[in-house]
Amino acid sequence: MNTDEIRELIGVCVATYRQPADPRDEMIWTATLGDLPFGLARQAVVEWARSSPYWPRPADLRERARLIDAQQQREQAKRKQLAGRTEAVEEAIRSQQASSRTGANMVRHVLGRLKDAGSDPQNGKFLGAERCADVAEEAVKEWLDRTREAS
Repeated sequence: MNTDEIRELIGVCVATYRQPADPRDEMIWTATLGDLPFGLARQAVVEWARSSPYWPRPADLRERARLIDAQQQREQAKRKQLAGRTEAVEEAIRSQQASSRTGANMVRHVLGRLKDAGSDPQNGKFLGAERCADVAEEAVKEWLDRTREAS
């Protein structure tokens, strides 16, 4: 933090506690709190002012800032964990949709189309290799188009 930010923090305390600051406060707070990010230090001062009727010591503010930072890190980790869970669920849904599009149902569809085209291996009726490949390819394309619309 810079000197102006330290003065702002001291100003919050002066306004809150209606007491003048000690002339040495700026020097002491700069030396003891200067390494903290301003936003974190300001939040610590505000929380201290909400909960304590006494002017804060630098150690009080450092401890409050540590607690605030720890809470923010826990919340960030929780958000990250939830985002990971959401991503895993979405992946599972995509995987389930993909398997329903390419599993046994698709094979049944293709075999049904081959049968409709005149193939009946049980009774000795076979399509030619080219015709069979064309019907199967068309059936797969039809199946994928139809299941894409459903998902």
